[in-house]
Amino acid sequence: MMFKRVVIFCVLFCSWLTVSHAANSIEKIRIVEHADKTRIVLEVKKKPLLNVYSRSKSTQIVVDFASTKNKVSAWKLAKQSSNILRIEHAKSKNKADTRLVFHLAQAIKYKNFELVGSKRKNYRLVIDLPVKPFSKRVASKSKVVAKAKYIAKPKTISKAKTSAQAKKTIKKITLKKTPKLRDVVIAIDAGHGGKDPGSIGFKRFVEKDINLAIAKRTVAILNNKKGIKAVLIRKTDKFISLDKRSAIARKYKAELLVSIHSDGFTSSRPSGASTLVLSNGRAKYEMNKKLRDNNLDDLLGGVGDAIKSS
Repeated sequence: MMFKRVVIFCVLFCSWLTVSHAANSIEKIRIVEHADKTRIVLEVKKKPLLNVYSRSKSTQIVVDFASTKNKVSAWKLAKQSSNILRIEHAKSKNKADTRLVFHLAQAIKYKNFELVGSKRKNYRLVIDLPVKPFSKRVASKSKVVAKAKYIAKPKTISKAKTSAQAKKTIKKITLKKTPKLRDVVIAIDAGHGGKDPGSIGFKRFVEKDINLAIAKRTVAILNNKKGIKAVLIRKTDKFISLDKRSAIARKYKAELLVSIHSDGFTSSRPSGASTLVLSNGRAKYEMNKKLRDNNLDDLLGGVGDAIKSS
């Protein structure tokens, strides 16, 4: 008896689930044409189980709703967009399901996303067709105007006169010159240099030389890219202060200044990332120490010159 009760309860529970899912429905379908796309919005009473996919070489968009009824006469809405030929309410295997097929005027790669509903708003499925729609009415009007102009044209005008008039109108037309787009300038700054060697490695590798080699290679790679112009802040083993490095980048009218450094490390197998952390307390301590010792020229990278000049 206990087993029979459990079976009966399971059957009742499953039937309640199917009823609750079947209670879902498509309330509204909106189609809006924007300047660069057509947007389809399907409002559903609550979030359904659905599947959106394309077929027939991206000329059809299929939306399958599980256990959902359609309350909208969708076929009338196709007239609202030039990108949609018709909307079909197709049959699905399960009678409780709904399948909508949007037949497109051309192959379009659609984009879709969902908006979660609330107590005041329904769940919404949004499908965007990122193709500029065309207006049939405007096209038909332009044809009528063209025909009217053709009819109104007098037959007595000779070909010589019309060609002369055409030349005059061509002279009057001033074509706007399209502005030339300049390349994006990137300034590559090889850190240290000259009297400032930077870090010195275990085998006496000097950071300033490594930085310059990396900088030259980076400039060569970037200059092979169309629309990019890369320049070097220093081309030789020369000491340049921080202020002068910035001034050189501004002289080149650079949009981006990249400074290349090679950190020293005690292990032969370093791992992880190098992170610069600004500590106000430590910075004040080091600055006061340098000012007290009056030894600003020893600051690496030309920071001493920057402090003296500001």
